[in-house]
Amino acid sequence: MQTPDSDLTPLTPTRHLPRAIRRVVESLLVIGGLIGGGLAIGYYAGIQQEREARLEEIARLQENFQTALGAVAGKTERSAAKVADAAASVSSAAEAVAEVAGKADSAAATAKTAARTAASAAVTAQSVSAAQEQERRAVNNAVNRANARIQERGR
Repeated sequence: MQTPDSDLTPLTPTRHLPRAIRRVVESLLVIGGLIGGGLAIGYYAGIQQEREARLEEIARLQENFQTALGAVAGKTERSAAKVADAAASVSSAAEAVAEVAGKADSAAATAKTAARTAASAAVTAQSVSAAQEQERRAVNNAVNRANARIQERGR
C-alpha cells in the first residue's frame, strides 16, 4: 500500500498562477508597502510635531511660573525685612516694658502694703460695726422692755 506523501509516489507537476497575475500581485504588494511606509512616516512626523508643540507649551508655562515665583520671592523678601523691623520694634518695646515693670514692682509692693493695711482696717471696722450693732440691739431691747412694762402698768 502506497501513501500519498511517500517518496515512492510519482511526481506530479505543481500548478502555478499565470505569470501576469503573479506580476500584478507583486506590484500591488510593492505599492501597498510604499503607501504603508508613507503613512507610517507621515504619522511619525505628525507625532513629532505634536511633541515639539507640547514641549514648547511646557517651556512657556515654566517661564511664566518662574516669573510668578520671582515676584512672590521679591514680596517674601520685602515681607521678611518688614518682619525683621517689627521684631526690632517689639524688642525695644519689651525693654521699655521691663524698665516699667521694675518700677511697677516697687509700686506693687507699696500697693500690697496698702492692701494689707486696708484689710486690717476693714477687719477693725467690722469689729467696731459689730460692737455698734450689739449696742443698738441692747438699746432696742431695753426700750422694748421699758415699753412693755409701761403697757403692763397701764392695764
